Parts: sequence; C-alpha cells; structure tokens
Amino acid sequence: MRRSVTALAVAVAGTTAIALAPGTAYASTGGGCMTNGPLRACISASGSNVEPDFYIIAPTPGCTHLKAEVDDMTTNTEKGEWNEWAPCGPIGHFGPWPFAGQNGHSYQISLTESGGGEYIVWSPYFVFSN
Repeated sequence: MRRSVTALAVAVAGTTAIALAPGTAYASTGGGCMTNGPLRACISASGSNVEPDFYIIAPTPGCTHLKAEVDDMTTNTEKGEWNEWAPCGPIGHFGPWPFAGQNGHSYQISLTESGGGEYIVWSPYFVFSN
C-alpha cells in the first residue's frame, strides 16, 4: 500500500508541474501610428480584437472628403470604411472600431483626404495573434 501512495504522489506532482509550465505565447507584431500632415492612422489590438483608429491633428482647409479604410492585407479584403464629407470632421480622435482578428493575418488602416492638401497616410502593418 505504501508503494501505491508514493507512486500516486509522484504522478500528481508530475501532472501539476506540467499544468503549471508556461505555454507558448504568441504576440501580435507591428502596428502603431504613422502621421502625414494633419492625419494620423493607427492600428493595434486588444484581446481578440484588432482596433484601428485615426486622428485629425490639425485643420484640413479645403477638404471635401475624408475616407478611412481598414484592410486585411493577407486576403486583400476590406474590413470596413468610414467616410466624412466636407468640412471633413473636427480635430480629434476617431475610433477605435474593433473587429475580431484572425491569427497570422496582417491588417492596415489608410486615411485619405481629398480637396485640401490631398494627404494620404497608412498605419504600419499589424500582424495579429492572440
């Protein structure tokens, strides 16, 4: 009987060590913000979501159209877009607009201003993993 209890204790201790061992953690890479003129495009993640957003950091005189577009660069598909017509919104922060990311996919947000300075800015590429 003593041998069985010892064997069981060793087996339980071994199982506990396996359960407590850290697993492989994967982290998203890239992302962040890029600025061009009065526009800043950003992309990041929170949990299982990709979170694109953008900023208008200065007035855009003459602007007639402002378009933000989020793309899955892995599949070349649009994940969403936002359009604003003259006077192209106030200075400020817009978003984030969270959506479920797919592991290993690369995402990017672009922001295009028309009619004023014709500014275009793309966020850095963001490879999602959770």
